[in-house]
Amino acid sequence: MKDYGNRFATVLLVLKTAKEGGETVYPLLQRTITPKAGDVLFWTNLDRQGKGNVNSLHGACPITDGEKIAATLWIRERDQQMMGSNDGSKLFNVNELTQPEFEDA
Repeated sequence: MKDYGNRFATVLLVLKTAKEGGETVYPLLQRTITPKAGDVLFWTNLDRQGKGNVNSLHGACPITDGEKIAATLWIRERDQQMMGSNDGSKLFNVNELTQPEFEDA
């Protein structure tokens, strides 16, 4: 965390869902997400000023039958090229993060 800062955003790829349980719950938003295998969840953990986004508080519900397999990618707030804005300010550009335009290789 010292070098790359806090988690700016989280990407959760669901590879396998449990038969029962394993949902992702956001208690402050009063939302429970029941993804299917292949779904991707994305949320920001920080706001534009780099403060914690309390609405990102989340947890996994207990699995009562089967197993859940997921891969998590944490995007840190520093040393991430996609995090800066084109005008040189330190504010992140959420559109570039969620809808990047790649140059032809």
